[in-house]
Amino acid sequence: MGSKGTELKEFIKEQQELEREERNRLREEQERQRESEKEQREHDRIHHDKLDKFRLAQMEREKEKEQREREEQKEQREREKEREQSEKEQRDYQREKDEKDREFEIERMKFERDKMDFESKMKTTDTKKASSDISEDGEGEDNKEVSIASGHTHQRIGVKGPKMPCLDDRSDDMDSFLHRFEVHAESQGWNKGQLAVYLSALSTGKALEVYSRLPVKDAQDYEILKDALPKRFNLTEEGFKQKFKSATAEVGEAPLSLLPGWRII
Repeated sequence: MGSKGTELKEFIKEQQELEREERNRLREEQERQRESEKEQREHDRIHHDKLDKFRLAQMEREKEKEQREREEQKEQREREKEREQSEKEQRDYQREKDEKDREFEIERMKFERDKMDFESKMKTTDTKKASSDISEDGEGEDNKEVSIASGHTHQRIGVKGPKMPCLDDRSDDMDSFLHRFEVHAESQGWNKGQLAVYLSALSTGKALEVYSRLPVKDAQDYEILKDALPKRFNLTEEGFKQKFKSATAEVGEAPLSLLPGWRII
């Protein structure tokens, strides 16, 4: 009985020791489980914090990007507005410049027209004066009534001395006419300063056109008028060559006599 009781006590003690070890093991296991869960929660928290920070940073970047895009669009609109304003100002400036140029051209044309009207009136006055002078020179002499053209009007004037018909540019030779005119002027004793006006009084057609196109001062200079007429009638070196080549000498006529301005002595 004594040995059995001792064995029973030892058994119970062993059992209690085993239970205590089991409880300790379970407690340690539970502790490890709690630690593991705690670590997992901490890991999850850190992960969530990182994820939140990443999302926040991404949102900030997107916000900044949108802000930059809005600013760039605003700057683009302002540049476009400035460009349109500059183009508008350029168009307005060009329109004003064109308008001023047109006004200037109109004024210039008006001035030229007034100038031409004035010159025409001056030439008409000079022609009338020359006609009056010629008529006065012819008083008491044998006169011939000659119809002359002055501008767009016709006048009847008295020409003193030898017969001096008006220039007919369809049949008369300019060089020969000028020679006759100078001989006639010398015989009449005309003032050299009035020769240009007297010549215009006897001019028609192209000759009168040359006179009317000269400036007033040049139209009163006989030498200038005399030089201008041959050019209009092609009495230049080239013109003489063409006339000489196309001319045909008559029987007994010298070749040099075919050229205007050449006289056989």
